[in-house]
Amino acid sequence: MDCAVRSLYLLIVFLIFSTFHGPRMQVVESANILAIEMVVGKSHWNFFSSVLRSLTDKRHHVTVFTPVTEGNRENYTEIDTSDDLPKNSGLAFTDMMKVFGDPIKMLWFGPGIARSYCDIIHGNERFKDILEGFVHTDFDVILIEPIWLDCESYVATKLNLPIIYVVPQTIFTFLEYIYLGHMPNTASASNFMADYSVPKTFVQRFSTTALLTYSILTFSYSDFLFKYREPKPYDVPEPVLPSAMFVNTHYITEASRPNFFILFLWVASI
Repeated sequence: MDCAVRSLYLLIVFLIFSTFHGPRMQVVESANILAIEMVVGKSHWNFFSSVLRSLTDKRHHVTVFTPVTEGNRENYTEIDTSDDLPKNSGLAFTDMMKVFGDPIKMLWFGPGIARSYCDIIHGNERFKDILEGFVHTDFDVILIEPIWLDCESYVATKLNLPIIYVVPQTIFTFLEYIYLGHMPNTASASNFMADYSVPKTFVQRFSTTALLTYSILTFSYSDFLFKYREPKPYDVPEPVLPSAMFVNTHYITEASRPNFFILFLWVASI
């Protein structure tokens, strides 16, 4: 069945169900949310915190692990991880551009950083207490900024909770399958590392396909080496797809493209 047809079918089923069983359905007035900021970066936190502030303004309760502290407030509790996570600010801007401005260097450099972030977060004592059930919690959902290596699925599986991704930048093309179970069409969707927004010529489409293939192979190889050399508990669970995703994007910075699968994921998660 075509993905768009399946999405429409599930949406119709949900609407029919909600129509006939509406009185029995309960609306949650406030949710207890566990939020995890995985990356040290003011720009990352600006977007992540804006989502959290919108939730607390609506009377939801948020407990957040974050390296950028703002102070506790009503419905908002911070757990400071600034002493644990490494500081990116030590890198000069020119040094960062040499790494992140080069697709080859970035693809070999990024997974190592992501692995260190996973180790640090999962090594936090208060975080381990939550995962192991030593601290009584009543969380309803997890909000997290995903990184290059999937250590988020372990949290969702361990706590048996739905997970929502908060992405402060354009989605990394080669991670879309891990995030969403969907692979972008290289004939119409550009790679985030390409210097064009939409592939129009044969050369651009070919280079987009080659770049995506190289990215996936490089990432998969790095991921395999990490799991083989030093396996971690968060390497074991099967990937968990997010129930929703907030992405900091706009048509002036990223070209629009078909996203029928997002509707399908939303309906399937209800």
